[in-house]
Amino acid sequence: MASIIGDQHHTPTGYLQGPDIKGMIEDATPEIEILGLKDIVFILILGVLAVLFFYLPGVLYDAVGFNTLYTEAAIIAIFVFVITERSIVRFLEYERGVVFRAGKFHQVAGPGWVYVIPLVDHYVKVDLRIQVHEIAPMELVTKDKILCMVAPVVFMYVTNPRDAVINVKNYTSAVLHFITSEFTTIIGSHTADYIITHMEDIASILRDHVHHLAHMEKGWGIEVARVEIKYVKFPKELQAAMHDRAATEQLKLAAHEKADAIKIQIDAVREASSKLTDQSMTYLYLDALNKVAAGKSTKIILPMELSRLAEGIGRKTGIMSPPTPAAEAQKPVDIKQAEETLKSIVGADVVEGYKKAIREYESEAEEVEREIESKVESKAKAKGGEIDSGLEYRAKKEK
Repeated sequence: MASIIGDQHHTPTGYLQGPDIKGMIEDATPEIEILGLKDIVFILILGVLAVLFFYLPGVLYDAVGFNTLYTEAAIIAIFVFVITERSIVRFLEYERGVVFRAGKFHQVAGPGWVYVIPLVDHYVKVDLRIQVHEIAPMELVTKDKILCMVAPVVFMYVTNPRDAVINVKNYTSAVLHFITSEFTTIIGSHTADYIITHMEDIASILRDHVHHLAHMEKGWGIEVARVEIKYVKFPKELQAAMHDRAATEQLKLAAHEKADAIKIQIDAVREASSKLTDQSMTYLYLDALNKVAAGKSTKIILPMELSRLAEGIGRKTGIMSPPTPAAEAQKPVDIKQAEETLKSIVGADVVEGYKKAIREYESEAEEVEREIESKVESKAKAKGGEIDSGLEYRAKKEK
């Protein structure tokens, strides 16, 4: 099935040359010519046997005394063998025989053993299997005047042996010529870009065009199963330009995708931040303080007093309701209640750690204050009795 059947069909000058075809090509004409040659040989053999039947027995009897009956029986046996060999034809499961009797269509025979009358019946053997034909690359011109090389592959099979033999001289050559001409028309009506990106669509269009071959008024008895495009080649310069354009488009697409991904991340952060309530922000603040307190630092500086921190946390979490301005001015701050509220939120250990850090901070502040006072007093004594200024400074500080 993969044998090569020549480069071109030999046709007289002035006729269209056939495409370069690879595959199985069944032509009824050569087979009929072979059958005619067999008929001539068969007639010659019968003539020789007839001459031998009438003359050989007597010659052998006169020469060697051989019994004429044996000679005649041997000649008759040879005659029967020749007749049988010429009359019985075997067709395989995938073969059919279109039988002509006295030049007229008689029947489609097969599969199996079939009897034909010698010299009266002639037959043409047809293969029903799918035939694969590779058409050599064709130079075609696209709609935008670009030369390209197209190599199609045709898958076809016979559906009606009678029509395939009677209605067309060589159905394989006819179908492939038809496909070649249709291919030229289709490629010429589309641009190079369309051909590259829609090869399957072009093959489908071609299948639709050749599908009506089996449904014509005088059908060819064949069906084209598939028409595939093996490859399409363009000039190297055009291929390089197409590759550059494809690379540019890919880079552009990648840039767009990256920008979209960044935009999605920004939108997600914005949406998440917009849903954070005061309670959530307070929890994050306390969690950060907890992590700071769990570190190795010995000093923690809070941005506000512990009582105000506890009061703010209580209001944010809903444990304490915000007071009215008048009530806030009259009601003193309950330090113990604020401390208990803070312990219920972040834990007693964390609060004690905060208190310890605050006490250390206060003790350090007192030491710094005492150093300042001592320096002020020493300067006052140096100025001659201006000790009262240091006392005034301390009084102001206490106030």
